Amino acid sequence: MALPNAPKKRYSLFVLGMLLLLSVPVMLILGTHNFLIRSIGTCAIFGSLYLIRISNVKRSPYTTVSDIEQETQSTKSVGHFAHHAPFTTINDLGVDPRSAKRTVRLIWVVGVVLLLLTVISLLYLQRDEANGGNEGWPLVLFVIVVIADAVYAGYLAIRFSQR
Repeated sequence: MALPNAPKKRYSLFVLGMLLLLSVPVMLILGTHNFLIRSIGTCAIFGSLYLIRISNVKRSPYTTVSDIEQETQSTKSVGHFAHHAPFTTINDLGVDPRSAKRTVRLIWVVGVVLLLLTVISLLYLQRDEANGGNEGWPLVLFVIVVIADAVYAGYLAIRFSQR
């Protein structure tokens, strides 16, 4: 049962955000020697993440716990339908109260692991450069870790902008 004032899902914004996100690698590859194109490509990453977030396509109709409590209170005040309230507690939704703590712990663990991987890949890159830069895998490893760091930073930006 959805709330009457639940945000609408806008698939056009979602598709536009995905197309913009898919165009970023093209901009970054074609703009290897052009600062303006690379800058536009970098800004397009955050723009596409914003468009995807505001599209509400992947979001459930209940966005916060207060929405669930509001729906529960409005259902209980109906009178003889009070015992037919769809959700009386958060646990009726199947949400474990400890899941928020586990999610925060997981975010911290992923951040620390990415930080360690970044330092290790940077050390391998510096060691390879000191030995003449003959191998290519340290650079590939560093680029992959930096991309993972960018995805993690985007996730954090979206997660903390919703609060």
